[in-house]
Amino acid sequence: MGAWVTKERVWRWVLGVGTVFALVLASLPARDIPLPTGLLMRDKLLHAAVFVGIGGVARLAFWRWSWVVGAAYAVGLGALIEVLQYFVPYRSAEWLDLLADCVGVGLALLVLRLWSGGRQSPASNTSASLKS
Repeated sequence: MGAWVTKERVWRWVLGVGTVFALVLASLPARDIPLPTGLLMRDKLLHAAVFVGIGGVARLAFWRWSWVVGAAYAVGLGALIEVLQYFVPYRSAEWLDLLADCVGVGLALLVLRLWSGGRQSPASNTSASLKS
């Protein structure tokens, strides 16, 4: 890998692919998306779980910047999905979905904050380990 490859750039690629995947899933009819059965509020749990992943990856993708950038990206994506679903005939936009997305993003930020030991930015070792 070249010197231009950093962990943040890899995470940004992962975030881009995840964003496209989330937008495609959000445009499919709900009946075509396999969901686990028997879970209370499974749709909201699914939203929160997906946005734990998106929020975590967004935070890692923008680690050198404020945590607000990753959170804003993830919450903005959740809002965009709800707006788009408003215009899709077989989907519906729900405020509770966006709330569940925000809960997932918050959980991701909390876990990453605890995992990083409270460090705001481990910039010194972000790019060193992926360079060849």
